[in-house]
Amino acid sequence: MLTLIAQPDHDFRLGDFLTSEFNNSKWTEFQAAIAFAKKSGTQYIKPGLEKFAKNATVRISVGIDHGGTSREAVLDLLEAIQPNGEMWVYKNAANTFHPKVYLFRNDAEAVVVVGSGNLTKGGLYENSEVCVQIHLNFGNAEDCRFFDSIQEILNKWSQHTPHICLLLDEQLINRLGESGELPTEAEASSAIGQSKKSLSSGKDSNKSPFKSLAVPAAPTPSNGALKNGAPASPTKSSKSLPGQVPTPVVVNANVNGTPSVTFAMTLQTTDVGVGQTTKGAQQRSPEVFIPLRALDLKPSFWGWQSPFIPDPAKYKVDAQWRAKPKNAAWIKSESAKANRVARPLEKLDWQNVRIRLAGHAGDLQATLWFNPQKKDIRIRESTIRASGNVDDIFLLRSAPAGSLHTYELEIIKKGTPQYAQILPKLTVRISNSKKRIGYL
Repeated sequence: MLTLIAQPDHDFRLGDFLTSEFNNSKWTEFQAAIAFAKKSGTQYIKPGLEKFAKNATVRISVGIDHGGTSREAVLDLLEAIQPNGEMWVYKNAANTFHPKVYLFRNDAEAVVVVGSGNLTKGGLYENSEVCVQIHLNFGNAEDCRFFDSIQEILNKWSQHTPHICLLLDEQLINRLGESGELPTEAEASSAIGQSKKSLSSGKDSNKSPFKSLAVPAAPTPSNGALKNGAPASPTKSSKSLPGQVPTPVVVNANVNGTPSVTFAMTLQTTDVGVGQTTKGAQQRSPEVFIPLRALDLKPSFWGWQSPFIPDPAKYKVDAQWRAKPKNAAWIKSESAKANRVARPLEKLDWQNVRIRLAGHAGDLQATLWFNPQKKDIRIRESTIRASGNVDDIFLLRSAPAGSLHTYELEIIKKGTPQYAQILPKLTVRISNSKKRIGYL
């Protein structure tokens, strides 16, 4: 069933739709993708969203192009969806993130609004806007196909894509504020805000975590559409930016865009069990150790380095630190090593990495971290560490396109037929270790 929402003249406007559905207890999930959000809009929906999020799943994707989203609005939304909701920021400097999609669903039905209204006071109530409200019944095959197409695009905009789509937290909010891409409402309406908007357009991106990814070009206009018969200028998006590959229509959920890639490794004592249990001794951290050789062989599989964020509390890499003889000697030694990817001097963390473990219900939230003075990347998650035994094979795959998780993990037990098939393919040996690794 289709319903037109026209404002400001109709009695039932976009803001009325959202506040009504947030109070409808039949829904179990809310997804949205919005170009712009302001405090003027979020103040209307925050109370209902906060109540809704206590018993339902929430994922919101918001754009930050052209200074259209404020810090206050983002904080409103992030606070309302705690503790289990997710908020994502989508930005591609090669184009503008401009959708307005709002979806409520349960196991039997869904309702979606697609139109022109942003999360602003004007977009919700006062602007001249038009939206279409669509009710979908999952007992109808055509409705199911339409729902799948909507959810596919919403999932694309709420899954980690290096430098394009990032999970929002306080640290990222601060970073975007420093880069000028997430101004306060006062800044956005002042001369300071105007200068910061130029940063969000890509004129100065040194502090920005986002980059350009070329998009499919618009078709060339017909001769009749050309002004004064002059040839059309090539569009900005018709060419790849330096060092970039044109993006496909669908962005894969996995970190390297190749769903067939699988990393495999034999587990050793440092990777399994609960660790030290001697009375009075410190228990070993729940981590699995991935040799840095694996990173050197295929850095893209690990998303290197885009999702990793420096941890200044661990190492403060400043002039004073570099000047210490021990550190200076270490830096010189590391710089001389060949056949390896660039490794920063800071400790790096990639948090909230979704990993789907075979035989385990639900996704696990892991942390991947890199210490420049260690010989590995470590995956910290207690269930993962407790799942294997020494010499079992740790099989980590990139998740398929459209997935909400980043990796899929399977522990291949020693002595099984699958183990016998995979083990000979692990041809890379790790020095001073019994570990064997390989990419399948």
